[in-house]
Amino acid sequence: MHKIVYPFIAGYLVFILLLQTSAILPATWDEGEFARRVNSVQPADTFISEGHPQFPVILSAAGRLCSGKAYSKFEDKNSYRYGIIAFFSLAMGAVFYRLQKEFNVTTAIFGVVSVLLIPRLFAHCQIAAWDSTLTAAWLLTWAAESGKLITENKKWKILRHLLTGFLLGLTISSKFSGLAVLFPFYILAAIKTNIKKLSAVNFLLSILIVHCSLFITFTAVNPCVWHNPFGGIADWFCRNTHRDINIAVLFFGTMYDLHHSLPWWNTAAWTAITVPVGILFFFFCGLFVFWKDKSKRFFGLTLILNMLPLLVIRAFPGTPVHDGERMFLPAFAFLGIIAGIGAGRMTNDELQITDKVKKGKILRRVVAGLIYSTALANLFLFVPQWLSFYNAAIGGLQGAVKAGMEPAYWWDGFDKETIDWLYEHSEDGDNIAFSAGSVLSVRRSVVSLKFNGKTANIRRTFVVIPPDGTSDDLFNGRFRYYVLQCRPSAVFSRDEELMRTQTPVFEKKVRGVPVLKIYAVHRRDKPAG
Repeated sequence: MHKIVYPFIAGYLVFILLLQTSAILPATWDEGEFARRVNSVQPADTFISEGHPQFPVILSAAGRLCSGKAYSKFEDKNSYRYGIIAFFSLAMGAVFYRLQKEFNVTTAIFGVVSVLLIPRLFAHCQIAAWDSTLTAAWLLTWAAESGKLITENKKWKILRHLLTGFLLGLTISSKFSGLAVLFPFYILAAIKTNIKKLSAVNFLLSILIVHCSLFITFTAVNPCVWHNPFGGIADWFCRNTHRDINIAVLFFGTMYDLHHSLPWWNTAAWTAITVPVGILFFFFCGLFVFWKDKSKRFFGLTLILNMLPLLVIRAFPGTPVHDGERMFLPAFAFLGIIAGIGAGRMTNDELQITDKVKKGKILRRVVAGLIYSTALANLFLFVPQWLSFYNAAIGGLQGAVKAGMEPAYWWDGFDKETIDWLYEHSEDGDNIAFSAGSVLSVRRSVVSLKFNGKTANIRRTFVVIPPDGTSDDLFNGRFRYYVLQCRPSAVFSRDEELMRTQTPVFEKKVRGVPVLKIYAVHRRDKPAG
């Protein structure tokens, strides 16, 4: 079989894998709002309050259309994920191609596998939201060598510039933080231009063509700016730099929000405790490859420069603090690629540096196999709450909770087990109350919970209690159960009182740690105690 076929096979296998696991992955709170936008795509739609662009929404709508699910019931959450998963799978095929071309098939396999074995990235790349699309578009931009403005074949020079601008436009159209992709692009473009010793005029002309393509792409995939491109883009900047949604996060025992910035080292800490230790080990092996092998240094530089921007930007004061590693998710993908290169160097004689290292070939392959087996075990141990994963360096999820970290993401504990319990222990017409993360998330949470449930088959009413509500709101006879997510940053005084005075009738636990609790509140007129 010709090697050109391998990237297509790799992308297809990733697509099949993600489709299978997506069926058991709970919907998170962003997906409810995302699905609402998919169902109401209109050319005149403006950016919502967060300023998220439209490309992922259009991608999801296209996936529903191609899968024949465009007019299916709202509760079919997987139909909203088809397009997102397909786009990420395409990016994985492109990653495979680049690694195969630069190294060999073995390293390409390790690269793709390493990316997928990072549990939090594995979960996010399936969720119908903005982060998976941002990561995939960024990877495609890198795989197409966007920094290589100068090509030996002048016939394809303009086409390369247009393709570069197109991919950059898709990346920026995925999320506001996608603007950071321009930093590695400019640096790598300048380096390549310097190597080729071309004039500044040639360089600036190339940059101009790329940016024209970028602007056209951004406008094309954001219908809300068609009527006023410049004003619409200005509005997009304004919404993202003047956010009114302030969501807190617990980080090593301290609560942070927009008014209390995370410590500058937060990205390094989250990387160190949420990426499997074995993948981190191979990441440093990959860095050693770039340092030792001069022929691979520029290739390594392209990876490192694409990995760093969001890690650095997240350290700045005033950046949104919520959701931990999700805010710099593309960096995890490049970390995984570098780890795959390190694993490829360790197990493939063709890539070994010295004869002494070659002698332990069998031992090295056994060690690599054990490390990857351990990383794979993490996916099974945390299924389907991969967003609650913490590695052995902090003592797993239990160690992370003791260290003062959030044990759960947003409603990822509301999985099939939890939903089945609720429906088995309730009756048609029952009201089930849910805790809310913030005042502005109440409507979104209602949508998301309906999106996650079985409302198509059994009549239940999901109601989110606003954060400023009291415990009396729960015991007024309206509700059968109260569902509380165990996320300290989203727990209020009412919830603390309930946990202190009542015993839950159901707990969803991950590795022995509760991530969601259900309280029976219909039997009492007021809280106990």
